[in-house]
Amino acid sequence: MRLYVQRFPEGGDKLQISGGTVPLWGRNGEELFYRNGNDVMVVAIEKRPTFAPGAAEVLFNGEYLLDPARVYDYDVHRDRFLMVKLDESQYATTALVVVINGFEELKRLAPHR
Repeated sequence: MRLYVQRFPEGGDKLQISGGTVPLWGRNGEELFYRNGNDVMVVAIEKRPTFAPGAAEVLFNGEYLLDPARVYDYDVHRDRFLMVKLDESQYATTALVVVINGFEELKRLAPHR
């Protein structure tokens, strides 16, 4: 699969970034992440004076869930990735626990004195 970018909403020429799947923009809009098999790739993006992608680099490698039926099976938050690590003994995901407002719960359970 090939990844392309194009101006929005104006449209225009498409620019090929690289080959891979499940592209995801970094929160600052200056990086594009994508999967290439077990590799998680990153491309630095220069936006001014013109749009120019840098060279693709392997950010890290590992056996993480990569399900073509899902649109996104990972996410990026600042300098952290949320991914499901595959266990060699069990390739089925049985549960995923996401804690929201964890610090509020911690304050309730262990108030500062």
